[in-house]
Order: sequence, then C-alpha cells, then structure tokens
Amino acid sequence: MRRIKILISYKGGNFYGWQYQKEKRTVQGELEKRIKFITGENIRVTAAGRTDAGVHALGQTAHFDTFSALPDKDFLKAINSVLPADLGLNDLTTAFDSFHSTKDATERQYLYRIDYSGANPFTRGIVWRLRKKLNHSDMSKALLLLKGKHDFSSFCIAKSSDKNTFVDMRSAEITETGSGIVLFFAADRFLHKMLRSVVGMLYDIGRGKRDPDCFSEALLLKNRKYGGFTAPPDGLYLYRVLYSNEKAPFILSEFIKAVTGF
Repeated sequence: MRRIKILISYKGGNFYGWQYQKEKRTVQGELEKRIKFITGENIRVTAAGRTDAGVHALGQTAHFDTFSALPDKDFLKAINSVLPADLGLNDLTTAFDSFHSTKDATERQYLYRIDYSGANPFTRGIVWRLRKKLNHSDMSKALLLLKGKHDFSSFCIAKSSDKNTFVDMRSAEITETGSGIVLFFAADRFLHKMLRSVVGMLYDIGRGKRDPDCFSEALLLKNRKYGGFTAPPDGLYLYRVLYSNEKAPFILSEFIKAVTGF
C-alpha cells in the first residue's frame, strides 16, 4: 500500500462541488470512478478542502491509498487519459505514508475574478461579469481591514457546520488586469461560502453602496445578516494549497498562464 498525492485542476461549472453525492456529478466522484478504472480498486480521494458547486480549482491537492505499482509518471498519464475534459491532474507523486492533504495544509489560497468585458462568450462561467467598473481604490482600503485573525461569523452561512469561526487572513489583495480585477486571499482556513460573502460586500463597496470601513463593523457584530450577499461561484478559484514552510505569493502572470496556457 502506498499513499499518492495529486494536484488537480477543474472547471466547476458542470460539477455539484467536490464532495461525492449520489446521482450527481462531483469532482470526488469522477476521480474515484476513473482511478478505479485504472487500478480496479475502490479508493477514497481526500482533498485539502471542499469546493462548492460551480467553484473552480487550479491547485486542489488531494491524496489516496493504492496497491498499484505503477510508477508515478505512468500513473499520472494513465489517470489523465480517462478523465473528462473539465478535470485534470497537474501532478502525481508518491508521498510519505503519514501525509494528509487536509490536516497537513498550512495555507489555502483563493482567487476571485471580476471581468468588465460585457458579453464576451469566452468568459462565461469562469468570471463574474459586470457591466460597470467598480471603485478599486475603495475596495483595496476595505481589504486591509480583513488581514489578521478575526471571527468571520458574519461571512459564514448560518447552517454551516463550522464551530470554529476564526480565520487567520494572511493576505487580501486586489490586482487589476486588462479587462477587470483579480482578488487574492490567503488564510489558514476558510469557512463555508465565506469568500463569496466577502466578495459580495466588496462589490457593494466598489459600487458606492457601502463605506470601505464596513468590514470592521461586520466582523465585530458576528452575525450573518451584517455580512455581504453571496457572490456567484463563477469567479472563485481554489488557487493553491501550501504545506510545511512553503511560501508562494500571488503572481498575476503565473495565474494567466495557468488559465490560458500562454
């Protein structure tokens, strides 16, 4: 028996999220089915974090155990050869037996893409498309208030199973692109739909409906009704998961290359 670590990318539009659901297409379900086709084993793939329906991933990390003796490179090629077009493995390596993709993760990084390109058909489903440009300066000021360790109860859906609502937000940044913006977030953990609620409030700030300091009040009140509305999943990406003492800041050119291939 050996433990395999995999790095996964997927377009979330046609998936009902990461977690297996009977009679619904999920990332976990597709992976387990295709790996079984290669190995003949009923395996369980464990991810660093679950993504919701419609949310994408460029660097989801997961692990599974197998008796297969296929070398890593051959194993990677074999699995990719049977995966659907909206799901792929970027890497596959044999890990230490004790490695755990969820428990060993020290930082999760997410991106949210907002685009002003209007009716561009090539961005449908992979960005939040807006007609009017937002006030980036006010949004940048607001993001500064999120950094540090805070109770994010106001940005966690009421029915969430998360009992610990404290998050150490290590980075919250805005970067302008040719046709919109990319919001970058890095933290030790994220709560259920937390980032989409944060983006919803940033949207209201960017269009002048809220003041940039409203995050301070929302964090203090610790009540979901004071958080932002839930932005659509189209623009949200699990960008990268870090382990041990890894450091990896957001670099826009790397993200563009990962998305476009250029």
